[in-house]
Amino acid sequence: MYGAEKKPTNIMSAAYRRAVLLTQYYLTTRGCGHTHAAVQGVSATPEAKLLVQHRDAGRRLGLDRDKFVTIDDVLGHRLRGLRAPLVVDNDVLIHLLHDLTREIDLLTEDRQKLEKEHASA
Repeated sequence: MYGAEKKPTNIMSAAYRRAVLLTQYYLTTRGCGHTHAAVQGVSATPEAKLLVQHRDAGRRLGLDRDKFVTIDDVLGHRLRGLRAPLVVDNDVLIHLLHDLTREIDLLTEDRQKLEKEHASA
């Protein structure tokens, strides 16, 4: 689903390899309590907020609207000036890591195509 079958190779950078392995870790440990621990920590810390994928996720977790922020909040710059601990839910991490590694894969493919075109010209 999120590229968990991808095996890091020696040609991948260390940062890319870590991103792939971390994605695989989170995918294989779903349901072990990551989110539960995050929600408990946010609930026990008055100023803390949980970063979730979307508003419905925050509601499903039983959090009041002032206890979570969404990716859309981040993209809309609504966190500007926020001075509070921000706990990132593992679902958000999986999506972000997958999106980043997929973008790297696409850029690598584009670079390889350009190199082939340049070599044949």
